Amino acid sequence: MFKRIDIRSAEDLFLPISRRAERGVYFVRAGALDDNLLSTVVRYDQAAQQRGAIIEPRLSNPDERQLSYFNETMGESFEPSEAFVRAALDKWMPRMSAASRDIFAQSVNARFEAMKAQNKPLGVLKNVYVKMMCWLYYKFERIMPFLGEDEPPKVLLFDENPSAHELTFLQVLSGIGADILLLVKSGDAAYLKLDPSGAASQPWPASGQTRPFDDSFSLKALRKANQPARPVPQLTRPQPPRPVGPLPNRAQPPRPTVPQPTQARPPRPSVPQPTPAQPPRPTVPQLTVDPSPIVRHTPQLTVDPSPITRHTPQLTLDPSPKAQRTPQLTLDPTPAPTPTPAPAEPQAPEAAGMTMHVRVTPRGRAGAPDLTLDPAERVSRAPQLTLDRQPAARPTPHLTLEPTPGPR
Repeated sequence: MFKRIDIRSAEDLFLPISRRAERGVYFVRAGALDDNLLSTVVRYDQAAQQRGAIIEPRLSNPDERQLSYFNETMGESFEPSEAFVRAALDKWMPRMSAASRDIFAQSVNARFEAMKAQNKPLGVLKNVYVKMMCWLYYKFERIMPFLGEDEPPKVLLFDENPSAHELTFLQVLSGIGADILLLVKSGDAAYLKLDPSGAASQPWPASGQTRPFDDSFSLKALRKANQPARPVPQLTRPQPPRPVGPLPNRAQPPRPTVPQPTQARPPRPSVPQPTPAQPPRPTVPQLTVDPSPIVRHTPQLTVDPSPITRHTPQLTLDPSPKAQRTPQLTLDPTPAPTPTPAPAEPQAPEAAGMTMHVRVTPRGRAGAPDLTLDPAERVSRAPQLTLDRQPAARPTPHLTLEPTPGPR
């Protein structure tokens, strides 16, 4: 275990153990402020951030989650002895060195013996033991690598009114080799209620006029107020020096043009363009009687609705020489030659709507169908129907309709 020694000046707090008056560590308390203490706290805070621990505003009791984890890991058993604490540290603090475990077990056992001398019950000793193990694991594990070195770890605690368990734990940390600076906000009189003899720590050697800690004092505010301002970098680009006087005009030689090789592009594939669909041309219907070969050999009559302006078409019945001698009716729109009008007998005027009925009976065939010709257009001339049979190899009836000028 390390022995607590007294400081002679504030500078002693930052000395390594090898340069101190004797081998030991410091445990200093301060219940008031002075100018020397204020600058020392700022410097000590920076050292504790690098190699130590900072506690503000106080060491709070372990919460239910922390206590539950400790009980699950360590169990409910307890024995106020050095061997028991040493075995518990092997499981609870695996990162702690063997030498530090031995020193910590000795320091805890020394607190147990002091509490036994005060007739403290076993439950109080177990409560202190559980708190110290949880504080060591959750608050001060980061100081474990620095224990036993020439430059001891720093512990800075700002507490309004420390409790007896907190003071006991700080004594344990001092015994394993940590320097401690305790700032008591409520003053030194409140601390002496816990340690009437003042043997656990050394009071701060005040110099000059002191003042109590006010409500605005905190380690965080002190750290912010003494933080050096960071210089803002100026992003300026150095400008080249400007030449004095006019610049000479130097003719620049023409740059040679380097012909760029042209790459032959592959021909683009021809994409067939869709041709728009042409609208169908209107067809002029032809008047044709084309008898289709049907069972009863009924001729088909087709009438051309084209209006005839002046001439009456010529109707010719020409039966084609077929096996069954089916007649074919053809309407020829060719205008016939206009004969010279001759005096004729007066005829009755043509009716407004005239219907001609023609019955054709070929030779050698009876029961031919009737042929009815109903002109859709009115003509100004009365047609004359004549039957002219031409001699042929086979008797073929020939029907010719010739227009005859009517009365005007």
